[in-house]
This record gives sequence, structure tokens and C-alpha cells, in this order.
Amino acid sequence: MGWYAFVSLAIDGRIKFLLIFIFVAVLIASLLTFVEFRLKKKKANREEKSKEDSLIGYLDKFSKSEKTPREKLDALNHSAKVYFRDNFGFHLNTSYSELIKEFEGCRQVAYQDSVGVWTIGYGHTKTAYEGRLAIKKTCERLLAEDLVEFEEYVDTLVKVPLTQNQFDALVSWTFNLGPGNLQESTLLKKLNQGLYAEVPTEMRRWNKAGGEVLDGLVRRREAEVSLFLA
Repeated sequence: MGWYAFVSLAIDGRIKFLLIFIFVAVLIASLLTFVEFRLKKKKANREEKSKEDSLIGYLDKFSKSEKTPREKLDALNHSAKVYFRDNFGFHLNTSYSELIKEFEGCRQVAYQDSVGVWTIGYGHTKTAYEGRLAIKKTCERLLAEDLVEFEEYVDTLVKVPLTQNQFDALVSWTFNLGPGNLQESTLLKKLNQGLYAEVPTEMRRWNKAGGEVLDGLVRRREAEVSLFLA
């Protein structure tokens, strides 16, 4: 008697059925896993191709425009930052982020700012609360998340072309004062009328907290104005 016949006789029919069922289930699960892997890979390839096409579109758009070389460079620089922010979730180095870091400072223990708002890291308020602590890496992450939000405010509310420096100055200004103040400001109204020369004066007006002029805000407004005019 061969070994197969011997084993077949020794194993109960129900056990053989169970083993066959398990084998088929494992085989099906393996096939499904393989199919899922292939579908995810195809989707990732399509998304990557879409990103490449989008970047090519940016380059083509600005190469054909009638702007001056400086205007083309500023527009392309800004578009590249938006592209990398929206498609890859990170920021290229920007002048306003350094300006914000300089004036906000990095506070790893939550504190109340000049008007009593709980703040942590580089001026982060959304998730700050009394007693909160944050390591430096967390402060950097919170700032990066905030920058995405405030860039979008400026992108949405400003209806006229901006150079990269003008955009950066407005992001810093809005980061400090809030999107509501930008939306309701005379600054935005004049800017959207194309009155660029009047923007610095309007920026400087916002130098008070609690009704008092603060030296820190005066210096910050001057830094933002200098960046806007650069």
C-alpha cells in the first residue's frame, strides 16, 4: 500500500475537507492581496504622472506669458511653492517663514500672548492650551501646518497678481493678525483695486494690541513692509 493510500485511510473525510477548504482560502487570499497590490501600484503611477503633467503645465504656462523676466521668475517661484505644497505636503524655503520664526520665537511651553490667547511653538494657537508642552520637532510641524492654512487664505482673498516677496509679506501679516482682519481690511480692498503703493501704509497701521502700540508689532510691520517692497 502506497503512502498516499495509507494517509487517506488514516485521516477522517471531514478533516480532509477542512484542509482543502483552508488551502483554497489561503490561495484566494493570496490572489486578492496580489491584485490589491497591483491596483495600488497602478494608482500610484497614475497620480505620479498627473503630478508630472501638472508641473509641466506650470512651466509651459509661464514660458508663454508676456511678463518680464523678473515677473516670470517671481510667478514661477510662487507657483512651484504652491505645487509642492499641494502635491507633496511640504514647503520650499520661504522668507516669510524665517520672518515669522524671528518675531514669534519658539515657545515650547504654552503661554498667553499680549491679548490673552493661549499660544505655543511659533505663534500656534489652534491647539494650544494652558499647560501644554511641545518638543522642537512638534513646534516645526505645527508651523508647517499653519503655513498651509495661511497661504491658502492669501491665495483665496487676494485677486491681483503678486510677486513672491509681496505674497510672503502678506502671509506673515495674516499669520500675525488673522484671516478675518485681512478679509475686512482696507489693505485688502486697496490691494485688490491694484493700489500696490498704498499697501505699506495700510500694513503699518496694524501695530496695536489691546489698544496700545507695541514696539514688537511696529518692528514686525516694518519688516513685512520691507519684504513687500523688496
